[in-house]
Amino acid sequence: SYVNRLRLQKAVFLLKNTCRSITDIAYSVGFNSRQNFSHSFENYYSITPLRYRKEQPMIDSVNTETYKNYIL
Repeated sequence: SYVNRLRLQKAVFLLKNTCRSITDIAYSVGFNSRQNFSHSFENYYSITPLRYRKEQPMIDSVNTETYKNYIL
């Protein structure tokens, strides 16, 4: 659904730019469990959130104006 896509996009931003736990990210973007979040994430991106985080470099400096829709 559209809402889940938005939640997953926000989660991608948080995975790339914070050290927050996957569980914390899952709850903060609106999923009711880490398992539900991980399942949705893997179905949409074909990769688990943990593996995604390990394979993506963290951005040192974030322009908050550009990313204001992703800040929760």
